[in-house]
Amino acid sequence: MSSSRFLLRSLPVFALAAAAMPSVADAGIYAGVGVGKAPAVRGDVDSRFSKDGNAGRLVVGARLGYIALEAEASRAVLAPAMSGDPWYASTLAASLKLLLPVGDHLELFGRGGLGRSGIGPDPGLGRDADTPYVGTGIIVGGGLQYRFGGQLANFSIWGEYSRQKLDLSKHDDQAEKLAGSLDTAIVGVAVGI
Repeated sequence: MSSSRFLLRSLPVFALAAAAMPSVADAGIYAGVGVGKAPAVRGDVDSRFSKDGNAGRLVVGARLGYIALEAEASRAVLAPAMSGDPWYASTLAASLKLLLPVGDHLELFGRGGLGRSGIGPDPGLGRDADTPYVGTGIIVGGGLQYRFGGQLANFSIWGEYSRQKLDLSKHDDQAEKLAGSLDTAIVGVAVGI
């Protein structure tokens, strides 16, 4: 069974299990930003890029109990394995996030979703000469989140390790494919709005 099929079949089970837990978590809308080192690259992507660079993510989410829906925009700088200018991996994604309290204000979380990605010298997501490879893929990740209490109750800090599976094709030659994954470690902050 492919990993995307497994993810899509497993999400309803995880959602029902999380919804059945007693809800002591807050509900609301939040926004966050995270930064990290350049992703570890695998597959076809690995032969073209080194692990130098950085990554960032902007996220907006809606949380109800232990379940959150998130929309994200992320970007990573990919240094070419040979000499040349850096390329960028840009993604727009939607994810389901499940949170499990493990201590005072500390939560363990996992997330999975679908994203639209582009890799090229210009980080756009359209099919043009500056973004030669575009396509879709799944994103899975997990991490820890600490939610502050008291007067800082709207703030949290988080750390996550995620894998984005890529299946990209060249804009001017659909037969030329670029497949692989980007593994990224990100730390960030979020605030309730």
